[in-house]
Amino acid sequence: MNIEEYIKNEGYSPFASEETIARLSKEEEKDRGLVKHDSIAPKNRPMAFNQLITCNWIDPDLFWGWRVRVEDGQAQGFMTLLTVKEFHSAESDVRTKMGGPARGAVGDVTAGLNCIFAMRRFCPVIEITHTFDKSILIGQTLETENISFVKSDGIITQTGVQRIAETGEQIGTYKAICKDLKHER
Repeated sequence: MNIEEYIKNEGYSPFASEETIARLSKEEEKDRGLVKHDSIAPKNRPMAFNQLITCNWIDPDLFWGWRVRVEDGQAQGFMTLLTVKEFHSAESDVRTKMGGPARGAVGDVTAGLNCIFAMRRFCPVIEITHTFDKSILIGQTLETENISFVKSDGIITQTGVQRIAETGEQIGTYKAICKDLKHER
C-alpha cells in the first residue's frame, strides 16, 4: 500500500509542523491582535492549539494528520493518522514497536479533539482506558478512529479503534469519558 496515496484518497489533512508554523503564524496574526497582551499570545510563537495537536512530534518523514469520518453526508467522528517513528517506542535498545504511552496519547488526543468538534467546546477527558491487542511496528501507520459518541447527563462516552493503516488490522481500542463543563445539573 502506498501511504501517500492513502492519505490523499482518504482526505487526511496534516496537523501543523515546523514547515507550516511560519505560514500559520502569519494567518493567526489577526487573531493574536484580538488579544491585547503579548504574554498571552506572543507575536513570534504559534498558538497553543497548534502545539497541542503536533505533540512536538516533528519529523520530515512523519505524517500526523486528521480527517472527519462522514457517513450519509453526516459527520460521524474524528480520525487521526500517524506515521510511527523510532521516538514513539518505549523500548530501550533496538526500537521496533510503538510504545503503549504513545499509542495511549494518540487515542487521548483523538478522543479529545473529537469531543471539541462535536460539542464545539472543550470537554476534558476524565477517564480513558485502552486495549493494546497487537503491536504496530516503526514505519507503519497508526490510524485511530472514534466510532461512538454518547451524551448523557453531562457525561460523554466515546469509543474508538486503532488500526494499522497499511493492512486495516485492528490492534487496539479505547474508551474515553469526558465531562461537559457547561451541563446544568
